[in-house]
Amino acid sequence: MVGVLVFTLTFKLSLAIIIGGALGNLIDRVRLNYVTDFLDFTLINYPIFNLADVFVVSGVVMLSYMLLFKGDMPKISKM
Repeated sequence: MVGVLVFTLTFKLSLAIIIGGALGNLIDRVRLNYVTDFLDFTLINYPIFNLADVFVVSGVVMLSYMLLFKGDMPKISKM
């Protein structure tokens, strides 16, 4: 019997968001030698960040919440 990992949709989505954000930062880093920061809130004293950072952080938060509180760990299905 061979075991196959079965992932939930939220697990796949959170990993896709993290990888997408990391790839966005990597593309900027390779192409420009720096990451372009473009969201600047001048009304409040807040750090400047980019959308790729938002994706990485939101994906990690979603994955952490899912693994810690929902118990949606990948399951092994026997074939």
